[in-house]
Amino acid sequence: MLRRARRRQKLKRGTPWGLPIAFINTLEKAIKKVVKKGKFRLIRNRVYTIGGLLSLLVTSAAQSLSLKSEIARYGKNAEGKPYTKQNLEYRLDTFDKNAMWALFKHTINSFLKSKANKNALRKEIREKYTDIVSIDGTTLDQVRHTPRVKKEKEERSENCRSYKLTSGGHVLVMISLSNQMVVKASYHADALVNETNFTKELLRWIRRDTLVVMDRGFYSFKLFEGIIKKRAHFIIPLRKRTRITVIKVLKETKYYRDSLVEVGVKPKMRYLLRMIEYTGFPRAKDEESTRVLLVSEIDPEKLPPEEAIRCYNQRWSIEKCFNQIKQPLSLCHLWSSKPDHIEIQVLATLIAYLIYNRLRVMIANKYGVCVDDVSLVAIQQALKALSMQAGYRNITTWLSVIKAIQNHYGHSLSLLVEHSKAVLILRERKESYFQALSPPQAA
Repeated sequence: MLRRARRRQKLKRGTPWGLPIAFINTLEKAIKKVVKKGKFRLIRNRVYTIGGLLSLLVTSAAQSLSLKSEIARYGKNAEGKPYTKQNLEYRLDTFDKNAMWALFKHTINSFLKSKANKNALRKEIREKYTDIVSIDGTTLDQVRHTPRVKKEKEERSENCRSYKLTSGGHVLVMISLSNQMVVKASYHADALVNETNFTKELLRWIRRDTLVVMDRGFYSFKLFEGIIKKRAHFIIPLRKRTRITVIKVLKETKYYRDSLVEVGVKPKMRYLLRMIEYTGFPRAKDEESTRVLLVSEIDPEKLPPEEAIRCYNQRWSIEKCFNQIKQPLSLCHLWSSKPDHIEIQVLATLIAYLIYNRLRVMIANKYGVCVDDVSLVAIQQALKALSMQAGYRNITTWLSVIKAIQNHYGHSLSLLVEHSKAVLILRERKESYFQALSPPQAA
């Protein structure tokens, strides 16, 4: 009983608070465009609307509500009465997920033109590609111990020698490194999957002249071949025991060696790639590392080695994205154990993240920093503080929200920007490393 009480207490994280009118207006405007007359409907509905349910789920994710009873309590139907937990459960069971997917895609398209003035990647490199993106997946842990969780736990302990619960499913995300916006996403109920299983799906996402930055988990020759056929390019760490034949050393300096190599399996060496080996890359606690990257762009003038290293360093942005949607937006605490309900929560959380990220881009442009430096947690705290002030309901635009935050913090947005001493020191070390790679071309 004590364990159950502690688990229940642990889940009660978010408390409802007043979201900005600008946030609500942005969401309602998108919902009206998506929910056309007769396209999406609720089954056996009299007082609940599909638009109202969409708004409730996204705003609940934005407020970090993690209990279905809390979400139902603060939602209202067409008659102004609150939901009950049973009503919400039934609505989610009969909910058309296509409505949430349509809202998610519309939100992505609305923010595609949202550009950050300052970027860690050089402008000359960004202009050579349609987009520079990063892809990765994350597993959602299921808190409730259902029979499905027990079965997967037994399978995982037998096959992987791990006892980590993974029944929440797997989320695959692609983000743009220019503005940290989510470009593509998908949810898979089976959490015991490998990233190489998503090859077909990833190839549908990738457009021509796109530079894709991946982790070692996506190491697949079938994926390499598909990206090259699409006339796109990739950067990925070299996997051990890969058959490599060095054809020519293009450039060698104190810090790196750029070589033209052939990579493949068995006796066939089918892929002509570049291999960039670099040493002394700064890590936390005054440590340094040695890395080896495979790059499909064989023209070193279009993608110099120092820029390839910088691009791969930016891949960590997607890990920050996962951390933000799991912690500040409470995706680490799932509303339900049903895969369909989890998929709805994932989409609602990503939509909330996109709207928050729009504000992050505006603050970053106003303050002259990168979007990565603006803290989503600090923005949430600032908006919570503003919601307690008189006249908060009169703040109806994003610019007025920024002005209100400035007035609240004494005409300074510095508290919303990353100011951790360890992070700043590591960033300075990395920037010095990039300047040492190529002093005339340093960003």
